[in-house]
Amino acid sequence: MKKLIISMAVVVSMVLTGSIVFASQGKAFIPSWRVYRDTNPNTHYATHIWLSNISDSIITVTITLYSKDNTSGSPTVFSVDSAMNCTNYSGSSYTENPTTGSVEFEIDPYETSRFTIYSASEYSDTFGYGFVEWEEKGSNNLPTLGLVAQGYLQYHHFDDTRSYAYDITINGGNPF
Repeated sequence: MKKLIISMAVVVSMVLTGSIVFASQGKAFIPSWRVYRDTNPNTHYATHIWLSNISDSIITVTITLYSKDNTSGSPTVFSVDSAMNCTNYSGSSYTENPTTGSVEFEIDPYETSRFTIYSASEYSDTFGYGFVEWEEKGSNNLPTLGLVAQGYLQYHHFDDTRSYAYDITINGGNPF
């Protein structure tokens, strides 16, 4: 009993002094993505994902893509390589991990970033699904939500007569 009282006193004093730092996180399913490029480099599909940090802290975002090829019975990780380009338009740098098929970057509080994947090689067609995860460290607040994301698949035809986009709803459009 004495140990329990001492433990509780330590926890209470840490909370009162603000020395406990919380970490929050979330994860959502990306139902589809696609990259395609015809022999004409101006005919292509590209996938764009907009991500907004709705918290008051910097969050780290990890996007992992899985390809359509599933011959092993488990998800085949999409390889981020020289044939596919991933771009983070938030101005912060990002890290590609070809082994895990993931891209990681940070988004500042209340800012929005766009992640784009497109084909850099002539005639390629790849599609699949993925996950977007976020983690926030170092905040004394404990938010339950940190990110909202929305995607679209853009098609552009070489003669500029056909260009359209398909909506990719992530988490029903709700924050996670």
